[in-house]
Amino acid sequence: MNKEVQNKLIATRIKDLAKSNEISINKLAKEANLRQSTLNNIINEGKIPTVSTLLAICEASGITLSEFFDFAPYNKKEALLQASDR
Repeated sequence: MNKEVQNKLIATRIKDLAKSNEISINKLAKEANLRQSTLNNIINEGKIPTVSTLLAICEASGITLSEFFDFAPYNKKEALLQASDR
């Protein structure tokens, strides 16, 4: 999987977290003590977030870093299930 695809997956996950918590990206940034531009750069421009940025997002969302990446293709179990369906 190339870097661009990975960045889109992470951006989508951040947007999904905000949506599931019923907050805007701006509010997520505030709760994570991040600049709004930091999240906008990740979501809109495909910038790679640092681990500390991801940890702040996770903490503000009430999840762990492991839970953040608990989706295919990062979740090995789901990735294997998807591969077996082909």
